[in-house]
Amino acid sequence: MTEAEFRGAIATEAKTWTGTPYHPNGNLKGVGVNCAQFLYCVAKNAGVIPADAPDPRRFTAQLAAKTKEERLVAYIEAYGGKEIAESEVKTGDIIFYRVAGEHGHTAIVLDWPNVMHSMPINGCQMGLFNEGQLGAKARRYFTLYHPADEDLSSGARGNPAGSK
Repeated sequence: MTEAEFRGAIATEAKTWTGTPYHPNGNLKGVGVNCAQFLYCVAKNAGVIPADAPDPRRFTAQLAAKTKEERLVAYIEAYGGKEIAESEVKTGDIIFYRVAGEHGHTAIVLDWPNVMHSMPINGCQMGLFNEGQLGAKARRYFTLYHPADEDLSSGARGNPAGSK
């Protein structure tokens, strides 16, 4: 899978979730999804993580507010994600927003600075990475793409350690 194919697959799949309502721990397109499951489902459906990869453990905004454990970051790292600088962000990369104790909200970059994420009021929606209440939050940036992926026949990588 070339880098262009990899990034295009993520952005194309993310857009198909537009209008899916927000639902805590939901993972069904058109029915309901939260930001963590949205990220997981898009990566899985785009073929950048294995089709049989286990779902992330339950994650809610309440967990993010009560802990400093970087659970979402740990999931992305377990799937091969690596942290990058904002200046390196490209289509298909991931933004983590610091919400209370941890980086507990995610968005997928469609075409910088446009992102897509699942929000409690409007569900899956497009917007700018720095708008609204999230605009003032601290951010970290990650990519699932690695140049070595072009050498893999499937482009998909491992499962997170400790997942169900």
